[in-house]
Amino acid sequence: MRPLLWFSILPFLFFSSCGDGNTINLVIDNPTNMIIEMSMDSLNVDVPSMHTVNLNISKGEHRLVLANDSVIRFNFTEPTYFINPSLSNYLITEEYYGPEEYLENRNTKIPKQEVSFSGITLNGNYKIISNVINNVNWDYGPRELLPKALEINDDIAYTSAIKVFDAKEFINYINSKR
Repeated sequence: MRPLLWFSILPFLFFSSCGDGNTINLVIDNPTNMIIEMSMDSLNVDVPSMHTVNLNISKGEHRLVLANDSVIRFNFTEPTYFINPSLSNYLITEEYYGPEEYLENRNTKIPKQEVSFSGITLNGNYKIISNVINNVNWDYGPRELLPKALEINDDIAYTSAIKVFDAKEFINYINSKR
């Protein structure tokens, strides 16, 4: 991050984090091999390659400008949003944790369907997102590792975790499973 940008973000982060519960967290992701430049209102943001940048804003309408000069006005009302300025496809998966006997008849958060992601056809609990602004309703974002195991309470037979993958991360994940 350029020093000038860092110093321009500090006051913004400080004042926006001193709110009364009206603060929104934006997770801005860059799955590409180059820096992505964008702006949120009057703040310029550089997102390094293969990184996420967290930004706090107040609830309400804001103006996003992407590198291609697209302008998006959006009313931010939920606690956390995932911003996809590269317009990349992301795969949302549901990872099951529990005994095999419950696997087929479990309640799922993502319906079973066939999707195509990075040239691979997948059939299961998957969903593709490519919107610029996405409400966060998952447990693990891009480049956050899924745990090998989750603790399950005695009164629950199984659980699941929702994970978002960018294309490179998913290919690496699949290759690590072989």
